[in-house]
Amino acid sequence: MDPLSDVISKLKPRSHRTVHFQMREKIAVSFPGYEGLKIYSITQGRCYLSIEGIEGVQVIEAGDCLLLANGQPFIIADDLQSPLIESSQLYTLVTENASVFSNGGDDVSFTGCRFDFHQNQAKGFLKALPAFIIIRREDEGLSTLKWSLQMLNSEIGKGAPGASLIIEHVTHIILTEILRSHLAAQQTVRGMGWLYAITDKHLGLALNAIHCAPQRKWNLEELAKLAGMSRSAFAYQFKHVTGYTPIEYIRVWKIQLAMERLSNTRESISTIAFALGYESESAFSTAFKGVTGYAPSKHLARCEQAASEASARGRR
Repeated sequence: MDPLSDVISKLKPRSHRTVHFQMREKIAVSFPGYEGLKIYSITQGRCYLSIEGIEGVQVIEAGDCLLLANGQPFIIADDLQSPLIESSQLYTLVTENASVFSNGGDDVSFTGCRFDFHQNQAKGFLKALPAFIIIRREDEGLSTLKWSLQMLNSEIGKGAPGASLIIEHVTHIILTEILRSHLAAQQTVRGMGWLYAITDKHLGLALNAIHCAPQRKWNLEELAKLAGMSRSAFAYQFKHVTGYTPIEYIRVWKIQLAMERLSNTRESISTIAFALGYESESAFSTAFKGVTGYAPSKHLARCEQAASEASARGRR
């Protein structure tokens, strides 16, 4: 599996909520910090986006899509000179899976969703994303993205059998389409993080190999050869772009895989350890604790407790 597919497939939304905004002109709204990701499709009007800690103001127009990923408070305004109000003042409807914000107008409107993930599994992924991504309406992939957002809104509102599975898969489509479009637009501008490394013609070959066979005992020489680079050049470039040495990246990714399997399968710790190439359960536990700060048995206990609590809530 290629690295982008591999990472996104491991993300399991913990919660999801649709949001609808309808606002009359001459308004500036502040939104608080958040967990996870926010994705919006602008359906009417033109507005400005300002994110705390990010210089400059972004212009967003009807037909554009927006992803927010750094969790920082932000402001959306159609008029930067308007008095600032808090988003909580615009609540008109709140349900378990949907929120509506309105001040009685529709000069500016957008719809979208917020995803919150199991942070231990998503932390590295979210950290690698840009603070925001704007997909412009003329982008060729926008039709698929808009269809996916409409499907997501429909499924969250239905509560029909199989809705959770559809929501998870549609979430993956949405994220993949946004990141595909973003990477295509960034081909001449190199960013930092594994997200950009996968499009590098050298580093991408090594990353593909790692993700296809994470259980293999890779060494620096093998990976450098796959990348068509010298050991020193490969080691420097890999660390410079991803923030990890190649061996650190492999160790962290293997533990991410282990966490996903502990959370979503009934496999034993020893089975997972050997499947990922560890010579013993003890070696696996040491590596797991080195990455997460706690033992795999503790992670498994947390997963079992969370499942028990969810089951109890479902019986109420």
